[in-house]
Amino acid sequence: MKFFSKKIILIILLPLVFILQYYFFKFGVIEPMVKGINIDIVDGDYVRDLDKFTMKLNDTVTLSSGEYVVIPSYAKSPKIWFKVLDNDGVLKIEGKKVTSLKEGISSIAIMKDTRVLKKINIRVIDPKVENLTVDISNSLNFVGDTADIEGSIEVDYDKFKQKEKIEYKSTNENVLKIDDNKITAVGVGDASIIVDAGEKKEYFDYSIKARIKNINVKNNINLIVGEKKNLNVSVETSPKELKHDKVKYQIISNNKTISIDNKGNIVALKRGVEKVKVICQNKSKIITVNVSNKPISDQKIKNLEVLYNKLEDKMIIYFIWDFMEEVYDYDIYINKNYTNFELLHSVKVDNIDKKVRATLEVSTKDLEHISLYVVGKKEDKTSKISDIVDIKIDNKDINQNEESIEDKKVNNIHYEIVNSNLNIYWDDIGIDDCYYSLYIKDNLSLDDGFVLYESNIKDNFLSIYIDNENYDFDFYVISSKDGIYSIQSDSINIKN
Repeated sequence: MKFFSKKIILIILLPLVFILQYYFFKFGVIEPMVKGINIDIVDGDYVRDLDKFTMKLNDTVTLSSGEYVVIPSYAKSPKIWFKVLDNDGVLKIEGKKVTSLKEGISSIAIMKDTRVLKKINIRVIDPKVENLTVDISNSLNFVGDTADIEGSIEVDYDKFKQKEKIEYKSTNENVLKIDDNKITAVGVGDASIIVDAGEKKEYFDYSIKARIKNINVKNNINLIVGEKKNLNVSVETSPKELKHDKVKYQIISNNKTISIDNKGNIVALKRGVEKVKVICQNKSKIITVNVSNKPISDQKIKNLEVLYNKLEDKMIIYFIWDFMEEVYDYDIYINKNYTNFELLHSVKVDNIDKKVRATLEVSTKDLEHISLYVVGKKEDKTSKISDIVDIKIDNKDINQNEESIEDKKVNNIHYEIVNSNLNIYWDDIGIDDCYYSLYIKDNLSLDDGFVLYESNIKDNFLSIYIDNENYDFDFYVISSKDGIYSIQSDSINIKN
């Protein structure tokens, strides 16, 4: 009877035990067994090796525990979590997210309570760029130019799915702009392209200019000697109205016909033809400058000198004046005793010289005064008249003993410079009612020889204002009376 009672109790308790353990597992009162658990990385850039994972510095990956088995199967899923097993500071974990903080190796485990179910090693590296190669397909010189840019790198560890990034930057996006690895020159100026691949950087410097479409200037310029003119060059760019380099000017033929400054201002120096090259960046244009002499009607006989010798009833007059270019015929006019001017003599020049000379004989009978001038002739036109020379006829006995100016010489010519004034002095020649004339030669000018600077000077002094920093002058003084000249002074030089 007792045996049957125990048996009945077991029959009743066994189902109760099975029912209780089922609910204990079901509601987590009893922890189940875990089989087949594993640690894997399911998101992020990593490399799986045989004994570890490798990830990049400052990257984040997501961990997974895989598909594990819970025994019994009806048990409540156990609480498992991830933990960094060391304190080296290589990794940081937040939930399933692991972030690499510095290079090194660290271990991560799946924990159940305080028990390690599984662990793995993770190595953190910072791939080093060993070589950076950049290819830019075209040159970039002008606004509108484009080029493709492509960089490639070599690293010391290249197994990651995501390769090292290359960043392209422009230091001035108003000049160079980068879009989808394409560089476009959008404006005028200087800019650099920076190719950044971490430790390796490459710099490409550019100076972008406007493309010159056309240089607008007249093909032929006609000037008269002494005339000044600006070329008025305008430059057309593509696209329009962009800033361009300064226009430059170059005289090609160098006949010394003109001078030109860096602003395109031309001065016509002498008759002839000159070729001028107008340059702006990579564009140029050659123009022709034609220089002709002034019309004869606008020119004047210069530096007329009249010397004479009195005889008993006549006068030998010596004429000297500057040759007028391309004028070979000259007329000398005389006015006797304040009447009308009349033609005295015509001079024809055969040989070109810097001076024209003529010697004439004039009767002085019944003459008290004569006036003389010279005029140039070309075809049917005449020049302006020279300065008029007046001669007072003195019919006294030429044998009377009186001092002659012809035997006198202007002496002791000297100078001083006060501020910008050149003060010139000389000794009195000792002849009453005489005049002095100053002749100057500018050694820096293209003109040759002395020219009359000022005449009819009564004093033994003349002041000249000098408005240039650089100068080189020769000058002398001569005296005259009644058309008769003294011996000229010695010439002296002054320069700075």
